[in-house]
Amino acid sequence: MPPPTFFLSYSRDDLADIVVLARVLKIHGIRTWQDINNLGIGLSEDRIRQAIRSDVTGLVFYSTAKSVSSQFVRCVELPEAERRHKVESAFCIVPVFRLAREETDMGLADCVSVPVSNFNGAKVPEPADHLAVATAARRAAEIILETAFVPESSAMAVLALSSKQRARTSVDLDLDFAPFFRAGLPGQDAWNGEFPAALMKVKSALIQRSVNRLRLHSYAHLSLGLLFGYVFRDRTGFQLEIEQTDKEKGKTIWPSDGEPTAHGITFREFPGTLGSKNLLVKLNLVAEDSLSVPAYTKEAGLVYRGTLEAMPPRYPYFVSGAQALAIARELADKIKSLHGMYGTNEVHLFAAIPLGLAILIGFNLNACGTVQCYEFDNSTRRYYPSCLLT
Repeated sequence: MPPPTFFLSYSRDDLADIVVLARVLKIHGIRTWQDINNLGIGLSEDRIRQAIRSDVTGLVFYSTAKSVSSQFVRCVELPEAERRHKVESAFCIVPVFRLAREETDMGLADCVSVPVSNFNGAKVPEPADHLAVATAARRAAEIILETAFVPESSAMAVLALSSKQRARTSVDLDLDFAPFFRAGLPGQDAWNGEFPAALMKVKSALIQRSVNRLRLHSYAHLSLGLLFGYVFRDRTGFQLEIEQTDKEKGKTIWPSDGEPTAHGITFREFPGTLGSKNLLVKLNLVAEDSLSVPAYTKEAGLVYRGTLEAMPPRYPYFVSGAQALAIARELADKIKSLHGMYGTNEVHLFAAIPLGLAILIGFNLNACGTVQCYEFDNSTRRYYPSCLLT
């Protein structure tokens, strides 16, 4: 089965809300039939009818005063969706009500035979701003995952995790975070609210279907990899198979339950400022850089009780899946050991590593206290706070 793909039915006057709704659906693994960059562009009636009849899993209807009076919505999109639903009950119609349910049903009474409010949907709370639209979109995504998500196999689900480019392979869920990164790195509300909440809903949907092994195709920022690995970490009962590009072997699979091997990296430990509860962890396998982390910590006014630094034998240092697994496990053990030695409870993690290693590190961060991750922005050549793993 392809990932859930939904047609968005709306009035162009509500386009700003629809952009919010679409990007929330995408981070839950739900594709929208319209490209989010081309929302609002007029499409032919024949193309829209064909899409609703055969190309999509369901339809999300955004109910507003404008959309219930839109001739295209009334005469084409909703009637076509209702016809397909009557023939194919698995075809989902998910209303998102900015307009009250009663007003929606009255406004559409002459174009559909079943009240739209009969379908399981979401209400935009007051005040109906973009935050409220995002709240309703999260509920709509939850409904879709509960009703329209069918993994190809009960043994393993195939997921794409992207914030840089779309996966070009067949997947069960397409977790597309790219819209949040188009204007630069997202803020803390996204890193610590929107993103983990979406991954937790995906996790819940997988658990409900008894899926606990994931094949992951990822083209994402490192912090997103750390967050994904942490949400689906070992203690939660999941195992991962991470597709990673190897310098010599091309695409390989890095399993989270594989056999670790010697990795050639030396971990150095240094004491720091007495009384601090912070532990600095520096993990750089890409290029020698002695300036970026000190520059950020000075600017942020951070002091550390201790430092744990990974020293590769050379730069760049390429590792295999078995070596990455060994690094991730050793790193977690050393963090716990230093917490015990120094009385620290918060890790500040700065990394320049392969994405597969970032995912495995998140996967193995059990009982390591709070971990504040940082993302390096190539455009500004500096680190920024990203996700907080708690």
